[in-house]
Amino acid sequence: MRPTHDPRATPFIEKLEDVRRIFLDLPEPLNVAYAIGALAGLRTGQVFALKWAHVDLAARRIHVRESVAGPLKDKDSRVVPILDPLLPILSEWELKTDGAKLVIPMRRDGETINKHTPGNYLRSTLEKLGLARAGLGWYECTRHTFASKWVLSGGSIEKLKEMMVTSA
Repeated sequence: MRPTHDPRATPFIEKLEDVRRIFLDLPEPLNVAYAIGALAGLRTGQVFALKWAHVDLAARRIHVRESVAGPLKDKDSRVVPILDPLLPILSEWELKTDGAKLVIPMRRDGETINKHTPGNYLRSTLEKLGLARAGLGWYECTRHTFASKWVLSGGSIEKLKEMMVTSA
């Protein structure tokens, strides 16, 4: 079975410094959601359903158990490592959200974050930073970036599959 797209043409954020610039430009809590997607590879629905009870900063792992839409497609949870660039972001964010159940709570104005919210803010940030290009949306800036960075840094494709493909 072959993919319907050319993986060599799949857009992603190539420079870790650009990942940092995007993080710094996005408003809270979307910047943290972006960091979790780009630095841990979680899908958007998984990020917004993530509970602090499933994040173990001391053991440096995230137990992905559910998505906003409910249970994961294959019903199997998975454990994703918290890599060096993500650890300080989550550590600081945990202090800021003391007592919150969800890692990414509702916006301060009480408005719920829906599936379109991150992309709307990201488009503006990419334009502002001069990073906008065709085919580069939230998914490409998060999961594609994580997967590409993993492989380019010498990470095993088998481990990547275990971390990313186990659930939908």
